[in-house]
Amino acid sequence: MRPTPGNCLIYSFGVGGDVSWDLAMMLFNCTVYAFDMTTKLDNKVFMDDFHFLNIGLFDENVDVNDEGTRICQ
Repeated sequence: MRPTPGNCLIYSFGVGGDVSWDLAMMLFNCTVYAFDMTTKLDNKVFMDDFHFLNIGLFDENVDVNDEGTRICQ
């Protein structure tokens, strides 16, 4: 499926250290929000249409340390 240029919003989860696909989607003028809590990157807007957030998805609301290990509460 090819995105419609200029009319595309992408939420990409678990990008790790490889954002090549996410950057390629910007060639279609897509706005990309990339998420991964396992990197050392801070929340940042890298380009006008490329946003990175240091958060992840899980089946419950928990905190993790810098290594991604769950913090017991």
